Amino acid sequence: MNAVALRAHVESVLAKRCPAPFAPLRPKLNEKISIGMAELDRLTAGGVPQGELSEICGPASSGRTSLLLALMAEVTSRGELCALVDVNDSLAPDFAAQAGVHLESLLWVRCGGKKAGGELRRVEQGMKAVDLLLESGGFALVIFDLADVSPEAARRIPLASWFRFRKAVEHKSTAFVVIENEPHARSCAALVLSLNKNGEQWAKLGGEGYSAGTLLREVSCSAAVARGKPVGNACSANFQLAGRWAI
Repeated sequence: MNAVALRAHVESVLAKRCPAPFAPLRPKLNEKISIGMAELDRLTAGGVPQGELSEICGPASSGRTSLLLALMAEVTSRGELCALVDVNDSLAPDFAAQAGVHLESLLWVRCGGKKAGGELRRVEQGMKAVDLLLESGGFALVIFDLADVSPEAARRIPLASWFRFRKAVEHKSTAFVVIENEPHARSCAALVLSLNKNGEQWAKLGGEGYSAGTLLREVSCSAAVARGKPVGNACSANFQLAGRWAI
C-alpha cells in the first residue's frame, strides 16, 4: 500500500473516532510536554519539546516503557491525539489504560510483531508510518517504539532518515519521541534522555503456614541528559517506580 492509499485508509478509519485527525495543529514554539514524573520534568526543564526529535534510551527495566506510558497519558488526558508506531507490537492496551492512557485518543500503528516477517522489514514499515504521521501535523505526540528492536537493526536506519524526521516535525506542535536501547539520531535529536536501573526492593510474602514468596515493590532508576539543556548544573536525577510499572 503506497503512502496516498495508506493515508486515505487511516483517515477513513479515524473519521468517527477523531474528528479531522490530519488537520494541522497551530505552531506552538518553545513549548514542552510533561513527562509526568516530577524529577524528570525538573531535569528537562518541563519535559520533551514540541517541534523537535527526542530520544529516550535505556536497557530493559530501566523505566523506558513507564516514561512512554506517562507521556501518552499526559497527552491523551487533555484530549489531544497521540500516535504510537509500535514496531514489535509491544503495547498491552489494558496495561496502558491502567497507566492513565485514554485509548480513544491513541492511534496504535502495529507493524505486525515478530510473526510479520524480518526485523528490518518491520523497522522499514515503521519508518513509513512515522513519515506519514509527522507530515500530517495533527498529533500532539508521535512515538516511534524501537525498544525491542536489536541495536544492529536500529543502526541500519540511515542518518538521512533522522534528518528527514527532524525536518518534518520542525515548527509544528508535535513532539516526536523515539524509545530505544541506545541513541541513534545523533545531532538530529534535541534531547537525549539516558535511563538506567540502579536497584530494586522486594517484599516477602506469606507467613507462618504459608508458602514463602517475594513481590517486587519498587525499582530505583536514574536518568541523565546526554543531549540537551538540563536545568542549572543538574545533568542527572533519580526516580522510583512502583513494582508493577517498573518496565
